[in-house]
Amino acid sequence: MAVSTELKAAITDLVMAEFSDDQICSVIIRNGQDHDGDPILRIHVVYEPKRKNAIPNVDKIVSLPRHIINLLMKSDTEHSDAFPIVSFVSRKDLAKLKLEAA
Repeated sequence: MAVSTELKAAITDLVMAEFSDDQICSVIIRNGQDHDGDPILRIHVVYEPKRKNAIPNVDKIVSLPRHIINLLMKSDTEHSDAFPIVSFVSRKDLAKLKLEAA
């Protein structure tokens, strides 16, 4: 099942609010399954570093999955029990991953 537009918007809004002082370009969200067949959400946060080799706030990165889990638990969607797998990728490296075409 595809991730609904509403859920994508809610997760994107959450990420943008958490990282308001960082330069987040986009959030790419796809559903999937782990190796046991359990539902997951693959969430790629695309950012533009402010300085060479800079990354978003590490404390916020660590707590982001917890915030997303809380959002999912409150949602009334088929993805409410999915586990979020969050990764951060620079805009420069995004093309190498070929995520936009997915």
